[in-house]
Amino acid sequence: MGREKKKGVSGNAANYMTRSKALRKLQLSLADFRRLCILKGIYPREPKKKFDGVTKTYYLTKDIQFLLHEPLLGKIREIRAYRQKIKRARAKKEHGTLKTLLRNKPTYKIDHIVRERYPTFSDALRDMDDALSLVHTFQHLPSEKSIKPHRIRNCERLAKEFQNYVAITGSLEKVFVSVKGIYYSAKIGGEKAVWVEPHRFTQELPKDVDYRVMLTFLEFYECLLSFVNYKLYTTNGMTYPPKMDRTETKEVQPDKKAGKAHHVQENIAEILEMQEADEDVEEDSENDDLKEPMMGEGETQQANDGTEGKENLVFSGLKVFLGRETPVSALEFVLRAHGAKVGWDGENSPYTSDERGLTHWVIDRPAIPGKRRMDLEYVQPQWVFDSVNNGTMLPTAIYGIGVTLPPHLSPFVDDEAQGYVPKYKAYLQRLRDGDPELFKESAVAANDDFEEGMDGLENADENSEAEEEESKHEVGSDSGEHEDDDEEMEEDLAKDMTETKEEGEKESMELAKLMMSRKKRNLYERMVHGKNRKSDEVQRLEERREEIETKKAKKRRTKSERTQ
Repeated sequence: MGREKKKGVSGNAANYMTRSKALRKLQLSLADFRRLCILKGIYPREPKKKFDGVTKTYYLTKDIQFLLHEPLLGKIREIRAYRQKIKRARAKKEHGTLKTLLRNKPTYKIDHIVRERYPTFSDALRDMDDALSLVHTFQHLPSEKSIKPHRIRNCERLAKEFQNYVAITGSLEKVFVSVKGIYYSAKIGGEKAVWVEPHRFTQELPKDVDYRVMLTFLEFYECLLSFVNYKLYTTNGMTYPPKMDRTETKEVQPDKKAGKAHHVQENIAEILEMQEADEDVEEDSENDDLKEPMMGEGETQQANDGTEGKENLVFSGLKVFLGRETPVSALEFVLRAHGAKVGWDGENSPYTSDERGLTHWVIDRPAIPGKRRMDLEYVQPQWVFDSVNNGTMLPTAIYGIGVTLPPHLSPFVDDEAQGYVPKYKAYLQRLRDGDPELFKESAVAANDDFEEGMDGLENADENSEAEEEESKHEVGSDSGEHEDDDEEMEEDLAKDMTETKEEGEKESMELAKLMMSRKKRNLYERMVHGKNRKSDEVQRLEERREEIETKKAKKRRTKSERTQ
């Protein structure tokens, strides 16, 4: 007989480990273990056979072995011992020891984890969506016990630096305003980044969210975004930290207190100092890890790809003024990213509303405040976003003051894949293509009132002609009956042929399904179910559009009757 295998030597028991066993192996608390796993990018796994119970959480054994060699593990234990010393000094009322301990609080850095998880700069750019969304979310949150003010200021600084780079390079591609916030899409270094920024309202923090987990993710994303911003600016020959166009130095410049509390700003300063030292000592150095922490060979040219968007700027040469009731920060970012000069009604504006040379005034009011100027266009904020999504300036008459706005279509939806193209999307496509029939239709629509007025005169002539046609029709009715019967027979025959063809195709499909295996049959049924669901959704949207159009036509008809 062969030797009996020991339990846990091979199979799932050797490849996976429960969370409780991992905690004992690493000698960490659950909160510290969760924090370390988030920073290192280690997540629970689902083994095929849960050998130690269904309710347990499992991790890969090699991931836990990987955590054993993490330098941050010793820092976490040092911080835990430091907290115990603080607690003991407070209990014994040793104030001198307590002051000494508070001055010598242990700190740690996670820049080595960023370089470890993202060996090249393109890898970091590919994973920027979550980082940008979380940083833009926290910059609008109120400061509370768990969310410190310096973290909010740091997030605001990082977000403004990134938006400033996107605006200077003209990398912004798409914008969509939704209930959740404003979605942006930009192409940075050949990679597409999509993030969402909440609306600037007073946010209420929900109580069912674990902010410790979110703050751990934020800590890693702050460090990642600091590296990315530094690399983007220095690669394109711009100074970092940047000097913003708006003179909000208190919000843009790093806070001294925040620099003591958080390592991100210290890390940037160290990198800048090392860069200056390297330029003096080794100008031709090729492998400088501090100067290029996430940059592989041949990727410098890839980071310069963001400047290609400057060729297709929608608002190039425009001078726009923003009303104070509009979302100034979002509109300023979008307009600057597409070549426009922007002023607003408030402090630090480069010019006022009386400036000469203004081309557009963005207003979100039912009426124009003050006297109307004839040397510029008045538009609503949606004109800016729709023009960017369509890659050209749309007609301002559609977005005028007091006008019912067209639907704000999402640029992130593939209409061809969905099988439904909105009516306004088809209109915009014809407008971009320069369809000459579109202008003829607009001219015909302008003459609708004239045609309706001529209907009364035409009806009188039609009544007299109808009487003559009725008499002729009675004479030729007998000869036309035979022709109608032949046409009906041909239609019935064609209908029968199509029905027999559909039945034959249906029978062949049923036979093919019987020959399939169970796995392939289930897959085929899911595909058919998905197609049917998509077609039902398209039909629902078309019915809804017809219903809306009939309501609008009825409303216009009643309005015209009232005016008459």
